[in-house]
Amino acid sequence: MLITQTKEILKTIATEMLGPDNTIVTENLENLQDIGNELITQANVDTYVKKLVDKIGKVVFKNRLLNSTAPSLLVDSWEYGAILQKVRMKLIPAEENEAVNLVDGKSYDQNVFHQPTVSATFYSKEITFEVPISYTTEQLKSSFNSESELNGFYNLLETTVQNSLTVKTDALIMRTINYRIGKTFTKGLPSQKVNLLANYNAISGKKLTVSNCFHDEDFLKYAIAEIKNYQDRLKLPSSVFNDKKEEAFTPVQNQKLVLLSDFKNTVDTHLIPVVQNSENLTLSSETVPYWQGSGKTFSFEDISKIDVTLDSRDEVAKVGGIVGILFDEEALKVGNLHQYVTTNYNAKGDFYTNYYKEQSGFFVDLAENFIIFYVG
Repeated sequence: MLITQTKEILKTIATEMLGPDNTIVTENLENLQDIGNELITQANVDTYVKKLVDKIGKVVFKNRLLNSTAPSLLVDSWEYGAILQKVRMKLIPAEENEAVNLVDGKSYDQNVFHQPTVSATFYSKEITFEVPISYTTEQLKSSFNSESELNGFYNLLETTVQNSLTVKTDALIMRTINYRIGKTFTKGLPSQKVNLLANYNAISGKKLTVSNCFHDEDFLKYAIAEIKNYQDRLKLPSSVFNDKKEEAFTPVQNQKLVLLSDFKNTVDTHLIPVVQNSENLTLSSETVPYWQGSGKTFSFEDISKIDVTLDSRDEVAKVGGIVGILFDEEALKVGNLHQYVTTNYNAKGDFYTNYYKEQSGFFVDLAENFIIFYVG
């Protein structure tokens, strides 16, 4: 073990803190902190006979469980069968009420059959992947001091596998969201694509840009009001908020609002503290730090964009400035999530390999309400 005397640096620190002029000088921090080594070196011997290797006194496992951060799209699973069938029915049109205008001698036919207009959509695609990891027992015993340490290492392996599954599932959930964003932006109705910045500039006469609009209080107030307006509009039956122009409505309890955290945090910290009745500015939502990726510096240009290929190589969606999406919970779903483990023992190598498998369906319904809010 390398032991460093700290007398000189402590004298320097005392001079900086308590000295006559408290002058800040260059401090030598060499060998003061330990940033670790991946292998034991010649320094890891005793200070007495300088031949005995230092014994490991404590083993610390960085064992943290990663919680899912993706928007909550998970729904129930089923054990048997494969295809998801979704059935919807059109609203029934009104007819004349003849009871208020009866005519003497006229026959009123009540035996007419009125067939409901019903349609069904079938979802039969699922995706799957696996995460393999091998375990040994005898070969590891020499590396630990006790059974509890060895079990701690196994627990670390198991947690890391679960974290890996969480990362991959979250990424696939975000790709489902991005697919719908791309699909709606390229093929959807104009009423589904709300350019908050352009609309505000047109109304206010200002010339704000993407780079400075988040610093304008009036723009932030307008953006919140518009999002709330669309939350109210979705409550009523309409055919202008989904790609298929179907009659649809979304009660508030079935609405999902996902905002870019840069936008949500700007509202929460820059606007709400300086506005009276700020509870009216609160948006109950889930947040994402980015839609597709962070880039190198988490710049707004990177975190607010998607660049995806949809159903063919020729169908490409490049969308920037996305600050939020509002949609019906039936528009996007991750269903029939099935996770299981298979194990194989290799007798010759004396190790086990676990295959952590996941299979699920990522469903997109273009006939359900979906709105994109962006600045551009």
